Amino acid sequence: MYRLLIVDDERIARESVYGLLATQEDLELELLTADSAVRAVSILETERVDITIMDINMPQMTGLELYSIVRQKWPQCKVIFLTGYSEFDYVYQVHKHAKYVLKADREEVLLEAVRESIREIENEMIIQRAAEEDPEFKRRAGSQRATIFINELIDGYISTDDVNNEVLRDMNIELDCRKPVYAVLARCEQIAEAPFQRSQSISEKCFRLLERYFSKNMRCMVVYYKKINFFILVQPEQTLEPPAEVRRLTGLCSLFQNALNLNAETDAKLLVVDRPLDFVEAIHAFGRLYDSILRVNEGDTQIMSLQTSGAEEQEQSQEDLQQMLMRIELDPEILGRDELLHAIRQARRSSKGVEDMLDLHYMEIYQRFCAIILRLVKQQELSQQKVFQMGIGDLYNLSSFRSWEQAFSRMESIAENVISTQEAELSEQEGNLVTRMKRYIERHLGEGPSLTAIADHYHFSREYLLRVFKREEGVTILQYINDLKLDKAKELLVNPALQVKEVASVLGFSSTAYFIRFFRSKTGASPQAWRDQNNN
Repeated sequence: MYRLLIVDDERIARESVYGLLATQEDLELELLTADSAVRAVSILETERVDITIMDINMPQMTGLELYSIVRQKWPQCKVIFLTGYSEFDYVYQVHKHAKYVLKADREEVLLEAVRESIREIENEMIIQRAAEEDPEFKRRAGSQRATIFINELIDGYISTDDVNNEVLRDMNIELDCRKPVYAVLARCEQIAEAPFQRSQSISEKCFRLLERYFSKNMRCMVVYYKKINFFILVQPEQTLEPPAEVRRLTGLCSLFQNALNLNAETDAKLLVVDRPLDFVEAIHAFGRLYDSILRVNEGDTQIMSLQTSGAEEQEQSQEDLQQMLMRIELDPEILGRDELLHAIRQARRSSKGVEDMLDLHYMEIYQRFCAIILRLVKQQELSQQKVFQMGIGDLYNLSSFRSWEQAFSRMESIAENVISTQEAELSEQEGNLVTRMKRYIERHLGEGPSLTAIADHYHFSREYLLRVFKREEGVTILQYINDLKLDKAKELLVNPALQVKEVASVLGFSSTAYFIRFFRSKTGASPQAWRDQNNN
């Protein structure tokens, strides 16, 4: 929904524009009005305005003076001037970026100017267009996209099965996934310990220095991970034997260490994998690198050997599970059906064949999952009876399970019950909110209830109320209000004792003319014609 401000000191002209736009439900506009430029300034101080329609000749402050204030307060706001023939040439020379509608033009001309303004606003919101105009923005956006993509691959949000060269190009990654890569992990713990400004400075210098040294004569990608880690994947242009390539990479690590100390007066830890990996293998190896680098001394570079035995794969699976759990615990916002259930299923698969119910590794993981599920239950404030019905008590009765796989299977079932209850309660809460909103609208119909008034009454944002209402009712709030007003108008018009202007007043229309326009747009007939036809 866009917010449109109508500024005109003439009441009839102001209400005419308001009445025209209020009946255009497809535009989904929230309309504000001001009877002077001074009043408009006070609105602009506190309210976001997307489009302003203004007269030019107004007392105290002209539309031309108001234009400058609008652009200062809300630079993205589109301005439409209502002009007379005598004003057009002069005003156009002053403000070529505004739109102009002659007061003598048909209403369709004003409507098209509003629609064009909305299209311009939406076009400016599209980031791709901004990137095309700003090379630095494009470079940063590309780097951010690559970082997010690799982070989500590492964390398991994206399956490595979907990785191919076309996907890498879309993510602004120049590596060839069909060729082997060498993996390096750098960690600078001073980033987390330093004050904010110094932390940002060290982080930026780490990134630039790594790109500088590792991008020479090789394809290179450097991505942030959890603020203090930098994952580097390189593909040398000149093919060397693995031992020689690893020596070259460790030499570049030493250069980076010296440069970081010189530029930021700090040190980093680095790990270099001892052999080339395919792209997917490198992503899977990150968990082991992340764990191993904790044992490297500050300022040191070590070479890490990757083994591929069954025991190593099992260890890697367990480390991946630990990482997934940590992500869920540290970021409650991502708690949901897919993320939590995916983690529990991975634990169930990992524990297949483990029958020792005293296994400390799976006991720790199981207890952490229990804490997450209980946190979800606590958020819902459910009754003890409902909690019992979900089977929460079964979680702590480990003696009833023959294996960890069976225990995690039961946990998955309980988690599904908890999440389903949470989603149902949220849906019910939103349904109750919509019901309360409808009651509020009905009680205040004669006052012309606005979206702002409804949002202020229920202490929710306008955007949230719009989404919830349309999802529940299938129509916008404006459509619902207009349909309610139409039904009420028909009900009142049946009474011949009520004049049309009285019906307009009861329903909160600011003028009889606006009510007649509204009624005709909905029924194709004026209120009086509709009354005569129905009475006959």
